[in-house]
Amino acid sequence: MADEQHPTPDPVERPALIPDPAGRRNTFIDAAALARGEEVVYVLRQGQTLEEFWAEHDAMIAAAAAPEAVRRLVPKSLIVARLHAAGLLAAGRAALDADLHARERWYAPDRPAIYADDPEALALLTGIGADPEAILAP
Repeated sequence: MADEQHPTPDPVERPALIPDPAGRRNTFIDAAALARGEEVVYVLRQGQTLEEFWAEHDAMIAAAAAPEAVRRLVPKSLIVARLHAAGLLAAGRAALDADLHARERWYAPDRPAIYADDPEALALLTGIGADPEAILAP
């Protein structure tokens, strides 16, 4: 969906394609490039139509132009406060103590926050009966 921050990209002008003069199957040549002495080749999958090819092409261009999603960080202090308020702080501590890797990740001094979509954090919170969406909310 287009908006002010993410406008719809201008449609890419499609070249006029001609069947490959060399007779290669499922292969088309850019006619304008051929007139300039260049060979720009487009190869379709077996049974693929030009319309299907261009639809896939346009989807790939749009995906490449789309901004990458920004992963949201949640401060650990906020998570602790929310677990305490929910009466689940002791359960969270017990879960961390049972998993050395998770515990070391949690107490790593260079990581004051965790990603809201971290699969290990989501699993741990679910495992102690917490609501991950509430605990990791913005």
